[in-house]
Amino acid sequence: MAINFKGAFASGQKILGYRAYVTANGSSVIASTGLSSISSSTGGRYMLNYSATHPDATAAVAVLPNNNYHYQSWYDTNETGRVQVNFYDGGYTTPSRWSAMVVR
Repeated sequence: MAINFKGAFASGQKILGYRAYVTANGSSVIASTGLSSISSSTGGRYMLNYSATHPDATAAVAVLPNNNYHYQSWYDTNETGRVQVNFYDGGYTTPSRWSAMVVR
């Protein structure tokens, strides 16, 4: 199947899409795709383990704690098989509900 662009988008470009997402209550997964598991070494820090190895470690990760922007949140340890997401509010904290999406 080919995807064709028209007009201003006619030049060859990479098409990016989500590779994985998760919505969780603490460490309990509510919904996910593209992940084999999530783990937490300490409260507020989660490792999202991909169900398939990505071709490289280039990805963007959107993180949303408690479905608002109260906590500082970011990702690191972006590897071909996993990514770590963190939640911080004066110290690492476990949001009651959070979501993350990996786009590549």
